[in-house]
Amino acid sequence: MRKSLAAFLPAALVISLASLAKGDIIPPIGLAPGSPYQLIFVTADATVGSYGTEAPYNTFVNAEAALNPLLPSSTWYAVTGTADSTSTTDASNAYVNAPNLLVDGSYLPVYNTQGILVSSNASGGLYSGSILQPVAYDQYGNSSGGVFVWTGSNKTGEAFSEISLGHSTVELGASNLAGSLWMDHAFGNSVTSTQSLYALSSVLVSTPEPSTLVLARLGIAGLLLAARRRGA
Repeated sequence: MRKSLAAFLPAALVISLASLAKGDIIPPIGLAPGSPYQLIFVTADATVGSYGTEAPYNTFVNAEAALNPLLPSSTWYAVTGTADSTSTTDASNAYVNAPNLLVDGSYLPVYNTQGILVSSNASGGLYSGSILQPVAYDQYGNSSGGVFVWTGSNKTGEAFSEISLGHSTVELGASNLAGSLWMDHAFGNSVTSTQSLYALSSVLVSTPEPSTLVLARLGIAGLLLAARRRGA
């Protein structure tokens, strides 16, 4: 009787292959091992825009990141601007809650989960008013499909009482757009409806390890060869 490939696969590898069906996290392309960087993704799930403080949004993006153990270990911050719903003053800014960090006077490069450079020091950093490439992908490495994202901020990450989260009208970004529209695309006035968020990591360090997809392919090739030898 001919056995299926699954019969020769260890349970751990079967689980790994199942996770690959959801996508694959690709390390920063072209970044030298040992280099610091930050990672950004669009949450696969959504939340309301009615909270007037940062804490619920930070909790949400960390919970989203925890759904994928293949993500690098990090603390995650929501790219959101908020203010108490009764406030008439400027809100808490996205660039404060989720800073694009400076190292030796240079902004760290920010990559999405497909290893694509989103912003760099040369481009002025994440909150320069424009990004190089869309964030576009979620925590699994899957395309976000161009969803709207609660940001509560203008294109430079500043939040004002008229547009910040926790108010009746909130700024939305678009996950599939670059330039300024990733952050500052449209107004949403239904804050009890749910939208995705952007999540930005703390400092990460590039490693020379191959992606999970490469490892899985190598493992499958080895197991196929062993299976053939057994059947010979």
